[in-house]
Amino acid sequence: MPGTPSMTGVTGSSLVYPKPTASIAEVEPSLMWSPAVLAGVGVADNPGALYSAMHAYLAAAAVDGVKVDCQAGVGLVGSALGGGPAAARQFQAALEDSIAAHFPGNHAINCMCHSSENFYRFSRTAVARVSDDYYPRDPASSTPHIGACAFNSLYMGALVQPDWDMFQSAHPAGVLHGMARAVSGGAVYVSDKPGQHDFDLLRRLVLPDGAVLRALLPGRPTRDCLFADVLRDRQTLLKVWNANPVVGLVGVFNLQGASWDRNRRKFHVHDKRGQTLTTNISPADVESFRPSAAAAAAAAGDDGVSGGDSGASGSSRWAG
Repeated sequence: MPGTPSMTGVTGSSLVYPKPTASIAEVEPSLMWSPAVLAGVGVADNPGALYSAMHAYLAAAAVDGVKVDCQAGVGLVGSALGGGPAAARQFQAALEDSIAAHFPGNHAINCMCHSSENFYRFSRTAVARVSDDYYPRDPASSTPHIGACAFNSLYMGALVQPDWDMFQSAHPAGVLHGMARAVSGGAVYVSDKPGQHDFDLLRRLVLPDGAVLRALLPGRPTRDCLFADVLRDRQTLLKVWNANPVVGLVGVFNLQGASWDRNRRKFHVHDKRGQTLTTNISPADVESFRPSAAAAAAAAGDDGVSGGDSGASGSSRWAG
């Protein structure tokens, strides 16, 4: 067929029947009756050849990068191949070899890869999505999306460049998501429908030449909200800190009112009342501005008292 990618070197595949571990089945019980578990899944005998064939076809069509989804599925399939970590190592190496060969700049986003058997295998790709999907048709998902990105970045940010996913600028929650991307330190990109754009918002995120003002670090929660429930306790605002060469920045978000419901198996608005919340904002919220442990100890030893944080009050309103 004209235009069909060449499958040179793709020799065949085998059908395997993966088995989720007990802990994975507890978190996501629907996996036990997923098509891959019940009907099996085909696994390429030569994953490097398969990736190369697909990526060569995309590169020839002027595609300049890929997002590789469902990577944790390799570990699941590995349960029938002698172990998930070994399978993840093989497939990630083949993936990164092909990306390096076909996409200058190593343009790749790893996705659905929060298993340690996945991200510990990254050697030449550095970007990984830290969110659930962006669901523009599910209003209950907007605030949990931002909360998940911030808290996942606390861990993932030490290993990868966190990616907070795309968003739609003209969406009712577009400003909220735009603010989150601005403080995230990651890429800023939109999935707007043609002709449906909020250019006022987009111009606040980029310079006139289209360059994005990205912060230097992964955006992460400030210390005072690390162990608070920023979605359900009805009192805590999420604060996300980041830094640039000469300034720090703190984004404050009222995410209260919606969360993932494990019984309903979906995002759920559990509090439609909405409320004004307040918090303190201080330069000490930016970890880069905090003195080192040695300097803090020395300062405390000099005067016998360590200084406390002083902050200004801020507020945000969540509208259901």
